[in-house]
This record gives sequence, structure tokens and C-alpha cells, in this order.
Amino acid sequence: KASTEKDKVKPKRVVSVSVSKVTAVSLRLAWTADPGFDAFLVRYKEHGKGATRNVTVPGDRRAVTIANLRPGTKYTVYIHGMTNGQRTKPISRVIATPAAEDKAAPSPARMGSLSDPTVTANSVRLSWTPLTTFDSYLIQYKVQGSEETRDVTVPGGKRVYLIAGLLPSTKYTIYIYGISGTKRTQPLTTHITTAGSESKVAKKPGELGALSVSHLTPQSFKLSWTTARVFDSFLVEYSAAGVGPVRNLTVPAGRSFSFVRGLSPATVYTVHVYGLAGGQRSKPLTTQVT
Repeated sequence: KASTEKDKVKPKRVVSVSVSKVTAVSLRLAWTADPGFDAFLVRYKEHGKGATRNVTVPGDRRAVTIANLRPGTKYTVYIHGMTNGQRTKPISRVIATPAAEDKAAPSPARMGSLSDPTVTANSVRLSWTPLTTFDSYLIQYKVQGSEETRDVTVPGGKRVYLIAGLLPSTKYTIYIYGISGTKRTQPLTTHITTAGSESKVAKKPGELGALSVSHLTPQSFKLSWTTARVFDSFLVEYSAAGVGPVRNLTVPAGRSFSFVRGLSPATVYTVHVYGLAGGQRSKPLTTQVT
């Protein structure tokens, strides 16, 4: 009888996965799954090493193309079903991209050099010199020893970027890639340790007031907040609740609102808003949005 009762409510699961259209820099995944998932989380990383990258796929889709891979490289891919912020056990595959075909092709573009970063307790200023022009740059950074990697895309015309909202006295690893079309260079890599918190007698930044959400659509929403003092800027952090990478938006000091776009439908997001002043950040305003 006990086993009969267990059979009445079977947990939803991702049943199978198939791989097609594998090129040196991309592949396509398709899977079968029980109905009723809010979304799917696709996680992938170089087999046995490297940072894990995440892609969230709406619950009504059963396929995704993963681009910007490295030729001749093994990847481990995991697919989870997501319901109410909870994820299933993954189904996984190990896939190898083929080596680049044309050996006579020109050598891939390379990044040049990375200047010594300027580091504070809560931020790092990066400056680099490329050897050629790129469409854009990809900056990835993470706390050393952590699986969670944050991504920032920088336009190809920029050579400087400030990463804000870091934790004091914390070691970070940072990678900078040049992106041309669907290809990316080998990264420039640096390791930093943020400074300790400033003296306890130093002034703490003021606090933010109230946070409100409006203009909700399946893929976006608008955040608005109040503040009793002037900040240098504001930092908006958001992620799918419990999973996925944390994404950042920097908002200029003169604004007290921001649109968050490119979201997955029927997904719960956790949002934090900080005021930044003098390299320090305020306590966050926090909300959850579906």
C-alpha cells in the first residue's frame, strides 16, 4: 500500500536530452520533460574545470543553442526543470566540440595586456589594451572557490570598466575576453583582493527609502525607489530565486528607477537595490518579483 500511495504523486522530471548541430563554437540541446515546469535551467562548463555558466529557458520550450564555446573542448551540460524556484535533479551529458577546421586560417585575434587594477573595498577598475578591434568584451568575475560567475558585456569601443558592489576583504578572479562574431579570445586573467572595510569611525552611506515594482510584463518590470540623501550611483542586482547567475545594473545618481529586461516568464526573481557612495554601499532594499 505504501508504494501505491507513492505512485499517486510522481515528481516531474526531465526525461532525456539529445545533442545536434555541434560546431567548433556552438551546439544545440533538445530535451523531453514532463509538462508543467515554469522554466528550465541549463548549466554548462568545461569538463572537469572552469566556471559554470547558466542559461534559463522558458517552460514552454524544449531546446536551446549554446554559443561562444571553445573548439576542441569537452563540456559537461546539466539540465534542470524549475518549479516554484525549486529545481529537479539534473540530466547531464558530456559533449566535445570539434577542433577548428581550417588550420590555414589566420591566428585568432588576441587580447593585449591588462593594466594593474585599481581596487577598493567594494570595487575594482579594470583597464586593458587589445591588439585589434573587437565587437565587444566579456568580463567574468567570481569569488575565488565559488561556482557562481557574474558576466558583464562591455561595448567594443570601451577599454575601461568599473565593477562595483564587491565584498570587502574578498579574493576575486576576473577574466576579460575579446568577442568577434561568435568567437572569443583566450582571456586576460587577474586575481585581486578587495580592501578591508574602512575605519569604523568613517561615515557609513545613508540608507535608501522605499522600493516599488510596476509595469510588470512576462519579460520585464520597472523598479522605483526613494532616498533621503545623494548617492554616487545605484546598484541593482537580480537573479532567478535560488538559481542562475546574479546580474548587475548600474544606475546613475540622478535617477531613482530602472527597467529590468530580458527575463524568463513565470519565474521568481530576487532583487536587491544598493546606494553607492565613496566606494561603500548601503544596506539593500530587497523584493521578490514574479
